[in-house]
Amino acid sequence: IYYYESKPAEGENPADAVIDRADIATVTIDKNVTLKADKLNLGQILDNSDLTDGLAERDAAAINLVVDGTVDAGTIYVSSYSTMTVNQSGKVVYTSQGGDSILRAGGKIVVNGYAYEDSVNALREVFPDLEIECSGYYIRFEDAEVLRVLLSKGVGDGVGITYEQAEKVTHMRQWFENNTVIRKFNELRYFTNVTGYNTSNQPWYDFANCTALEEVDLRNFTAIQNAMFLGCTSLRKVGSLENVTIFNGSSFKNCESLEIELNMPNLQTFGGSHSGFLNSGITKIISLGSITTIASTQNNATMGAFGYCKNLTEVNLPPTCTTLGNGVFAECTALKKINAEHLTTIPNYTFQGCTALEEIDLSSATNIGNSSFSGCINLKNVKNIKNVTSMGTYCFFNCSSLENIALGGQLTAIPNYAFEGCTLLSKFNLSGVETLGFRAFYNCPNLKNIGDVSSLTSMPQNVFYHSPIEIPEEFNAPLLSDLAGGCFNNCKIKRFIVSPLLTTYTNNQYNEEYAGGDFFGSDYVYVKADPAP
Repeated sequence: IYYYESKPAEGENPADAVIDRADIATVTIDKNVTLKADKLNLGQILDNSDLTDGLAERDAAAINLVVDGTVDAGTIYVSSYSTMTVNQSGKVVYTSQGGDSILRAGGKIVVNGYAYEDSVNALREVFPDLEIECSGYYIRFEDAEVLRVLLSKGVGDGVGITYEQAEKVTHMRQWFENNTVIRKFNELRYFTNVTGYNTSNQPWYDFANCTALEEVDLRNFTAIQNAMFLGCTSLRKVGSLENVTIFNGSSFKNCESLEIELNMPNLQTFGGSHSGFLNSGITKIISLGSITTIASTQNNATMGAFGYCKNLTEVNLPPTCTTLGNGVFAECTALKKINAEHLTTIPNYTFQGCTALEEIDLSSATNIGNSSFSGCINLKNVKNIKNVTSMGTYCFFNCSSLENIALGGQLTAIPNYAFEGCTLLSKFNLSGVETLGFRAFYNCPNLKNIGDVSSLTSMPQNVFYHSPIEIPEEFNAPLLSDLAGGCFNNCKIKRFIVSPLLTTYTNNQYNEEYAGGDFFGSDYVYVKADPAP
């Protein structure tokens, strides 16, 4: 820009006129162009070396600039003595070109268009006397790929995107899906209305499989939609989630680098698909607000909402949360602490493979599902389990550190494989239990005391196989009508009272009438009870 016009008084030096009266004429750029800051040289505007020198020395000037277009960041020359650089982050850097003075600019810059706010603020910081007006502000995107994609989808004016334009975006359905270039989108916090769509909870894959994406900022989001960041394997930061009230679907499934402490104190709904944070890197759940359940849509899934979160060590469930979906914490191998005392049901696979879990309080639980604690090899103590009325198969399978479990007498059936492989289990009270499942206590080498067996009606094959039950007095189950082979292999039963209801049994996989001889691997005395009167 080379333009200078002044109206000095008669006989007055032009430099003095500018300095004393501050009346440099307005410089107008009336073409709709982008004005790059590296082209803006205020010293060249004056185009007078004596005048420029005078301005620098006297530290005063008035500059009026009107731009019908866009002002971008870059280098702004304010005199022949100094250079002001506004970099991408808005930081101002001075470079001396000789002399000690820096021009102090005054007057007004009017941009009849949009500007970048960081550039404008940088100018205001350096030139406090300079008045700057513009039609509005563009969002400066740190990642150029983000701006490119958004402009290609019709967002903005073709040059940039204002804050107001960002708020009008209601969805980004598949806009970034499989994009392997995008790395940062912290400006996502301005697109708050993209959470107001997709009420059917169908996955829209906004950023699905953006494998290079490392950072987003969701601080202003109130809802996270299904499959939003599915498969973003490099995602490390998401900003604050404290404003989120609705969380749906597989939003962060397979985000294995997302090593955050999850804090959603205002969360009301955790629903949709079953695998919200499946195989993610979260380390701790601080708060899940006031949710009542963590949903799952699959009946036998081991891949629940937080399944396979290998770094998860602690979970704080709200007291309002009483139910979970299947497999919610399955294979969380580092999980050591969880407050489960409010859960009324422990569904299938809930804690399967949680190898670091040592104890759990089930005060409110009435049902324990299939494989719910299977493979919890360090689980030693199951507290307050007295309200349980039903168990699923494999529920405590291979819990090799479990020493004692005290039921409350409300459980009538022990299912198949329920305690198989509980190698440290030393006692179990069968009071009230009517039926035992196949291999229910198989390979429990320390199990010797099974308490009251008077309610038993059925004992299938191998139920106590390789479990050295010791009954020093007598085994008397008057209601027992079904007895299968291998039940008491290696057991030590001094006296077995055969129920009058038991007329046949299976011995070594053959059906025979009761006639004496070997008794299922136990070489102790057994007698037949007197017939019922």
